[in-house]
Amino acid sequence: MAITTKNFGSEKAKLLTLENNNGMQVAVSNFGARIVKIIVPLKGKATNIAFGYESDEAYLANNPYVGAIVGPVAGRISQGETKIQGVTHQFTTNEKGSTLHGGPDSLETFYWDYQVKEEKNSVKFYVTVPDGFNGFPGPIYLQVKYQLTEDNELKIQYRGTTEKATLLNPTNHVYLNLNGDFKQPIDNHRMELLADQFLELQEDNLPTGKILDVTGTSFDFRTGATFKQGFDNDFPQNKLANGYDHPWLLNKATTPQVKVSNEDGSLQVELTTEEDSVVIYTYNWGVDPIDSITTHGAFTLETQGLPDASNHEGFGEIELTADETFESHTTFKFIF
Repeated sequence: MAITTKNFGSEKAKLLTLENNNGMQVAVSNFGARIVKIIVPLKGKATNIAFGYESDEAYLANNPYVGAIVGPVAGRISQGETKIQGVTHQFTTNEKGSTLHGGPDSLETFYWDYQVKEEKNSVKFYVTVPDGFNGFPGPIYLQVKYQLTEDNELKIQYRGTTEKATLLNPTNHVYLNLNGDFKQPIDNHRMELLADQFLELQEDNLPTGKILDVTGTSFDFRTGATFKQGFDNDFPQNKLANGYDHPWLLNKATTPQVKVSNEDGSLQVELTTEEDSVVIYTYNWGVDPIDSITTHGAFTLETQGLPDASNHEGFGEIELTADETFESHTTFKFIF
């Protein structure tokens, strides 16, 4: 095991690479506490399967959310407004009148402090979100630890506390293509997903409040199917998103909850999480300005509480009070 550190664009940005004895590497940066690369020996060749850029400046110029920790609240808060302990709070809006991923210039653009533990092959990032930042009460103290094991597991641990009652629902926004070729679509990637229900979305990608059964729809991956089943049909929810951009409610009694493999089975990723849901986005619009990733060229597995949970009864609790500690664990296991 080894950890190396080098510059990553501007003076403040660093790239830290974790390596195990199986030829696997995970490169992370203090800029956004993001995953920049995941390198695996695919068919004997070292292959990067995580989409990313080569510097902090490139992320800012193209897409700062890629690979980053997003929050304090991942996803959208409807109209940028919610109640916390009965008091209405207004957050800074940055997408069609709603607050997306914590509002403008949030965690994905912060330069996080970090601590390396070589004996654990881990890096812990930590940051303080100031009281009132984009309207969020605080301060919020957030830690995210990445650890690479000899079992080819990438373990992500989240821990957060606050000085005032607030909302906290972070996630990681890494894009994966298990062939390592982001100019080729993931149509034939096969997924097994232990989820009986998903959230219906409306035109602005916010939940309608309805929880739908996957049975008989292109959202049913319980026995395994390719992503293509959601790209080549007229199901309204797929047409709305041009693929998938939806939260599934996970069946947590059995793990792993998600398995995705490339078409020839030479690489598989298994996801295990303590979170209630996973948001799967299949890069639906081909918006990369330098054309280095195609439409449907990657997928995400964003583990989190349900989006817009604070505005919907029955969506779970994402409120955090001053006497509580938020803690959550997600593991990606790579089989090659």
